[in-house]
Amino acid sequence: MRSKWIPLLIGGAVLYLLFLGWAMGNLSYDTWGAFIVLPMMVGVTRLVLRRIFTKRMRYMYPMALAGLGAKVVGSLVRYWVTFDAYGGQADARLYHDIAKVIAGDIRDGRVSLLSAIPHSTGTQFLEQLAGLVYAIFGSSRLAGFLLFGWMGYWGAVLFLRAALLAIPRLKTRRYASLVFFAPSLMYWPSSLGKEAWMMLCLGLASYGAARLLTGWGGGWSVPFTVLGIVGAGFPRPHFALIWAGALVCALLVLVVIGTGTDSSRLTAAVLFGISVVGLVILIGITLKFLDPRGNQAGDVGLSDRVASILEQTAQNSQQGGSAITPVSLNGPLDWPYAIGRTLTRPLLLEVRSFGELLPALEMTALMGLALVSWRRILNLGHVLRHNPYVVLSVLVVLTFGVSFANISNLGILSRQRSLVLPMLFVPLCLPHRRSSEQRLDGAIHR
Repeated sequence: MRSKWIPLLIGGAVLYLLFLGWAMGNLSYDTWGAFIVLPMMVGVTRLVLRRIFTKRMRYMYPMALAGLGAKVVGSLVRYWVTFDAYGGQADARLYHDIAKVIAGDIRDGRVSLLSAIPHSTGTQFLEQLAGLVYAIFGSSRLAGFLLFGWMGYWGAVLFLRAALLAIPRLKTRRYASLVFFAPSLMYWPSSLGKEAWMMLCLGLASYGAARLLTGWGGGWSVPFTVLGIVGAGFPRPHFALIWAGALVCALLVLVVIGTGTDSSRLTAAVLFGISVVGLVILIGITLKFLDPRGNQAGDVGLSDRVASILEQTAQNSQQGGSAITPVSLNGPLDWPYAIGRTLTRPLLLEVRSFGELLPALEMTALMGLALVSWRRILNLGHVLRHNPYVVLSVLVVLTFGVSFANISNLGILSRQRSLVLPMLFVPLCLPHRRSSEQRLDGAIHR
């Protein structure tokens, strides 16, 4: 049976080489460089997916492979919007230009490979990361978009693996469809930018956390979690703080409910103590990153610094053509409304342009899915008492909803909200109450 495919494979390889030769002679490397990395991406993805989705999870393999196709489409659309629709007036263009210089310095030996490892924070981290990628694969804009989109894709795979591991009787096909094919996740984490790297790191942190919270505390569980949070912390410490804070609370729930043995509960307690120390350190790093001048005023309290940060964020995010009125936060009583508005903007009645119509349609579809999934959402309270990973997911979403309520630009809000969508999808895919009468605190192996 397999021998029948050999002529097709040979013919396809010949056509690919002929097309590549034509592209090299007629197109710039900015374009034809993508035809070098794309076959590599597909080949590596197929090999890894076959190792990940084995036995009873084999049915997930074609859906995950289709997710790669969706991600490639998202990268191509994002590339067209960046360089054609916007004429290159986007952060990706700046990242590309600086990364070309860094890659040239690495290849010419002016910068050692060790010193080229990304180590700065914020935008500089992304520029260094892109420079390292370009030094390996060449300075192709389109290839850069595909490679960074590939990072975002693996983040989605890791979120899926985390949910499959930590939530018994999860509605797996629905969750996989949402993670791979939700328009925001196809589009935003699919270009040369922070979102793709953040999606990879947050997915890795979530997978490590799922292993920790389901009794897989040994092996690579802790390194996965730490690497994911630290990796996310370089460009955006506030997102790392959200995940770390939610993980601390989830570990506390794990200590309270136990995992069946005294030794496992002791392990959870030790991890909880260590994570609290790490969280305190991360809070200091985040405040310094968001308000680098705050340390100069010794008499400024923590609440005043946070208020100053929120006010400055609201003012900075008003730039651009998608300005919106931020939600006013005067106390905890405002939090439920702020969370709801942050997670659902824009609604259809708020649409003012075609660019706002697409996210409004997506939000409307998700709200419709939530309505038809009312029994699953109704089961959330029961699941929260038994499943620490669901606690992690809910706390990430709620914390994001409060923390980003002051964003005054719809584009910025949509882009950053895409990073928490995999956690927002969890309540929509929980089992019904009647199918979850057994304890939900164990790992599932499909």
